[in-house]
Amino acid sequence: MCETEITPKIKLHSWMYTLLYPAVLGTSIFAFIHSLTVASEAPGGYEIAFGVFLIFYFSSQHIENTLDHAGYTYAMFFFDVLELVAMFAFYIFLGLVQTNFKIGGSENVTWCTFFAVLGVTFLFPVFSRLIDKKNPFPDFRSGCLSAMSILAAIIGFSGILFGVNHIIYALLCLILFLYFALFVTGVVK
Repeated sequence: MCETEITPKIKLHSWMYTLLYPAVLGTSIFAFIHSLTVASEAPGGYEIAFGVFLIFYFSSQHIENTLDHAGYTYAMFFFDVLELVAMFAFYIFLGLVQTNFKIGGSENVTWCTFFAVLGVTFLFPVFSRLIDKKNPFPDFRSGCLSAMSILAAIIGFSGILFGVNHIIYALLCLILFLYFALFVTGVVK
């Protein structure tokens, strides 16, 4: 007999993190590897770098959110759906998924769109905490995560102004590395 009641929120969490999120994440990883090994036109350096970054970012989001089903809410589900759409869109923006769908007419339009969506995507966890708790900083853990998300969003949005470059990429990787360090050491659970 099950000790905890299976609520609709737990069912949504299970559906999201045992089926939908792994399916889109796995497809994105496969498309990325395919673009590097089999595709007729190999992606450029920044496309590869941001592809690797996004794999690690979305994988960390999956691990973090898989572990926390008790606090899962309808708002989290909504933002997770948006995150799945964004995840797939990133690989289209980077040209790592072959599709007939084209965005804009120049490389600059594509990178501007990429950074705009990247900035918004980094804010999804903050929006979710705001809707659920009315405070994105209710405790140390949420405060750290929200602060890192906001900082990453600012850096992501700066790509619209400054274009794709090593500094933006390095700062985003530094934030992701800091997140991993805090998560692995248990400071952020």
